Amino acid sequence: MHLKILSYNWHEPYLCLLSKIGHTFLIVEPEISEGNYRRWDKNMRPVPDNVILVSEKEAIAQLDEGAIDLVIAHNIKDLVNIYEYSLPKIIVFHNKLSTEIKLGNNKVNREDYLNKINPLLVNVKKVFISESKRHDWGMTGDVILPGLDVNDYGGYRGDLSSVLRVGNLIKERDLMMGFTTSEAILSGLPSITLGLNPNILGARLSSGFDDLLEQYRSLRVYLHTTSNDYEDGYNLSLLEAMAVGMPVISISNKTSPITNGINGYISNDIQYLRTCAVSLLDDRNLANSLGQKARETVREKFSQIKFLQLWVKSIEAAIIEFLEDSKKELSGEAVETKTQQENPSMPQYFRNVRDDIVSLVPGDANNILEIGCAAGMTGNKLKQKPGVYVAGVELDHRAAVEAKKVLDDVIEGNIETLELPFIEKRFDCILFADVLEHLIDPLEVLKKTRKFLKTDGTIIASIPNVQYLGLVSQLVEGNWTYQDEGILDRTHLRFFTYHEIVKLFDEAGYIISSINETLDPQYKDAESQKTTLNLGRLSIRDLSPDELKKFFVYQYKVTAKLKHVVCDDKLFYDTKENHMEDVFEKGKSLENGGAYEEAINAYAEVDSAQSDYAEALARIGNCYMQLQNIVSAENYYQKSLTIEPQGYVASVGLGLLEVQLNKSDDALKRFTEITQNYPDSDKAFSGLGIAYSKKNKTSNAMDAFSQALKLNAENKPAMSSLLALSYQSNQFDQVELAMKQYL
Repeated sequence: MHLKILSYNWHEPYLCLLSKIGHTFLIVEPEISEGNYRRWDKNMRPVPDNVILVSEKEAIAQLDEGAIDLVIAHNIKDLVNIYEYSLPKIIVFHNKLSTEIKLGNNKVNREDYLNKINPLLVNVKKVFISESKRHDWGMTGDVILPGLDVNDYGGYRGDLSSVLRVGNLIKERDLMMGFTTSEAILSGLPSITLGLNPNILGARLSSGFDDLLEQYRSLRVYLHTTSNDYEDGYNLSLLEAMAVGMPVISISNKTSPITNGINGYISNDIQYLRTCAVSLLDDRNLANSLGQKARETVREKFSQIKFLQLWVKSIEAAIIEFLEDSKKELSGEAVETKTQQENPSMPQYFRNVRDDIVSLVPGDANNILEIGCAAGMTGNKLKQKPGVYVAGVELDHRAAVEAKKVLDDVIEGNIETLELPFIEKRFDCILFADVLEHLIDPLEVLKKTRKFLKTDGTIIASIPNVQYLGLVSQLVEGNWTYQDEGILDRTHLRFFTYHEIVKLFDEAGYIISSINETLDPQYKDAESQKTTLNLGRLSIRDLSPDELKKFFVYQYKVTAKLKHVVCDDKLFYDTKENHMEDVFEKGKSLENGGAYEEAINAYAEVDSAQSDYAEALARIGNCYMQLQNIVSAENYYQKSLTIEPQGYVASVGLGLLEVQLNKSDDALKRFTEITQNYPDSDKAFSGLGIAYSKKNKTSNAMDAFSQALKLNAENKPAMSSLLALSYQSNQFDQVELAMKQYL
């Protein structure tokens, strides 16, 4: 039996292991925030032959058609996305719940969280990657340890006397990755750190899987320091190093595969581990002997054959359990089928929740009207907040019947001809989610609904962009083919560009306060085309960056206010300005607290007219760096610098990113410029030191770190880096001076 399995791209190495089962895998590149996706990182792993990368939209289409046999989720968000679909489901738990809560600064109550997600886990098969993780979650399920084929690795030489450390955000996730411990072990020893680690001197990303393998093969010893309380004593990086034949230095962990003196060294005594590391760096034969035992450990305890066998069993069990559950509900389904014959089922899109629209609704909006409410799913989501009243207007009878089950009031009929029964100024917010393009006269409908909006109320509308490059490309070839959905939905009567949207709302008596864009993923690749867009045989030249961007917008989401309020009432301006300041500060607070996804959402609310807009974009870039989404981070840094070319936050962030990408010359040039523009910035000089150290210009690097410490004696990264370089060069004058200044 060959299956079509849907999964999500959160962990390329693990997905590559899964793909060895042999079925066809559709891997969704999920949208992390509006217009930003977690793309498959080919530097981490090449895409397997039986893996097809798909968008979320393509995945939904496959699910709607019943073309998917099984879904493998990797977190709760994945389960939310497929909650409405009836098919076999598996969720893989990669982390301990206690670790996730701790990394989130204990803002989540464990019991409340478990109670909240329990409905999502009904009839979902659970797989844990270790027994400790199953125990920590307190659930039943299958435990499947990762497995490798050691024959795919091997080739250890250990010809470079240096320690290897691998991981992303090791310092930022100190509580689970053991950064502080690893620094104590490595102090003064030659070492290389691979992974996204902008705050570790000399760390870099691997340039591909072959580069990673070469580091495993050439470096002498592998260091592993995951914390016993928050993480297992192994991960895929450690197992790969062992499979190659590297000996391991490890801090004690109950689940570690290391046996002291057999396949490496393991202890809680840091000085002992340092002594062992020095012995291995001095004795290549000893390293090779222990490494061969490490290789055998992987063969015996982390077999790829066993991994695949257990996964096959779990998949079979998930399918069988799903079918058995379906049998139990058969009688109920028969009744439902009869009902459906009398009232044919409606399209799936009527049941969709528009989370993108929900996120735009003001937090204080308690009375909401949704024009085109479909089956009421979006309104029902809004009603989860206590005290919220949601009314809807819906043309489709089947959808209106369903909406009446969940909304407070539903008016069935055509909004263009209906006389709405509501009192004037009844609503805080009116929604038009993909509605205006279906109307004969959207201008009149917008005018018609003005009286039902409170003086300070908000209109929210999502509208497709007819200037989208996909449509322009079709038009160039003489095509304008209508479809069942999308911009050329066969039921669309009106078409809009950005400028036409602005004119529409202006004529209707509104002023637009913000416009959010849904961007085609190709936009990130097109940004380098500063002035020209090539569409087949057509080239559009002399485009500004803003004009170019409009061709990549698939949909606009508009937030607007009543025009007279904005024009005549200065209080509105003051309130809006204060609100934007509050939003920006909220974003900074969330960012500093490690809630990076929430911070991104907060920063995204900052209006483009605000003075903090460029910095908000840069801070979104910082958050994406912490979320290990390099492409989106670079994108937002560049956006910020387009607005504010010498912006401090974006310049520093992009400089650190260039260091990680081994663009040492670019980083050096950038940090030199930053220190000239911001001579009192210790962070700028610290970044300059990192850039110099990547170029092996030790003296220049030490000077830069020294200057950073003169400006701020408590700059710990600069002190740590200066100390490391002092040991390497045996020059201690500058670090002694810095320490005196600190003391």
